[in-house]
Amino acid sequence: MKPFAFEYYQPANLKELLGLLNQFGDSAKLIAGGQSLAPMMNMRMANFEQLIDINQLSKLAYIEHIQDRIHLGAMTRHHEVAASEMIQQGCPLLSFAASTIGHYVIRQQGTLGGSLCHADPAAQMPLIALTLNASFHTQNIDRERTLTAADFYTGAMSTSLEKNEILKSISYPIFTKDTAWAFEMFNRRHGDYAIVSVALCVEFDSDFVIQKIRIGLNGVSDFAHDYSIFCEPFLKLPYSAIWLEDLIDHLQSVFQPFDDEKISASYRLDLSKTLMKKAFHRAINHYSSSRT
Repeated sequence: MKPFAFEYYQPANLKELLGLLNQFGDSAKLIAGGQSLAPMMNMRMANFEQLIDINQLSKLAYIEHIQDRIHLGAMTRHHEVAASEMIQQGCPLLSFAASTIGHYVIRQQGTLGGSLCHADPAAQMPLIALTLNASFHTQNIDRERTLTAADFYTGAMSTSLEKNEILKSISYPIFTKDTAWAFEMFNRRHGDYAIVSVALCVEFDSDFVIQKIRIGLNGVSDFAHDYSIFCEPFLKLPYSAIWLEDLIDHLQSVFQPFDDEKISASYRLDLSKTLMKKAFHRAINHYSSSRT
C-alpha cells in the first residue's frame, strides 16, 4: 500500500522546525529514521497532513558527558549509542540495550529520540529511560522543559509532548563503580520485539549487601514500567537465593500481565521470573568478577 498524500518539509535548523510545528500543530508529524513511522504510514495506520523531515538537524546528534550525567541529542542513532565508548563506560546498560534493537541496518537509521517518542510498549529505549529515571529535555517556540521519564510517558504509544514541542535531548545518570547491571530479553526470532524484557541495576557495599535496586520490565503490563519502588523492603539485606526468590515473588504480585491471541498472561509471568533470575545472576557475577 501507499501512504495518504502529505506535504513534505525539511527544515534547515531548529528555529525553522519549531516554527513549522507552531504553524501546523497536530496535523504534522516528525520523521527521522522512519523505522516505525514509515511502515505505519504505508499501511495507512497513520495519516498526517504534513511530514517534517529532521535529518538535516545534525546538531541534535551528539553524546556528551556533563558532570554526573551523559547527555544525548534526540537525533543520535541507535548504533552510535551502542558503539559509544563513553556510554559503554558510563552507562553500559543503555549501550547494551541499544545493541539489541532490531538488526544492524535498523540501528543505523533509527534514532534514540524517535524510539522514545514513539513509545512502543515492547521497545527497549522507553524501558531503559524509565528504569534509569532519565531526564527528557523538550522545547517549543516559547519555552524549554525538563521532564522525568515517568512524567514524559502517559501510556503505550502516548507521551506528554505538546503538539508544537520536540524532544531535544535525553540525559542518563553515570553508573558508580559499585553498580552491577544486566539486560535480559526473550524474543522468538532475532530482531523481533521482546515478549518480556528486564533492565536491572544493583548497587552493593563491600559486604555484598544490597544498597539500591533499579528494575524495569516490558511485557508484564500495558507499557514499560519501573518497579524499583517495590524493591525497597529488600534493601540493606545480603544477597542470597532465598532473598532473590522472595523479591521476585513480591514483584510478580504487582505485575499486571495480559492475554493476547498468541501469548497468555501466565506465560508472561513464568517468563518474567526466569528473566529476572538471569538478570540478577548476571549482575552478581559481573560485580563479583569486578572485585577480583
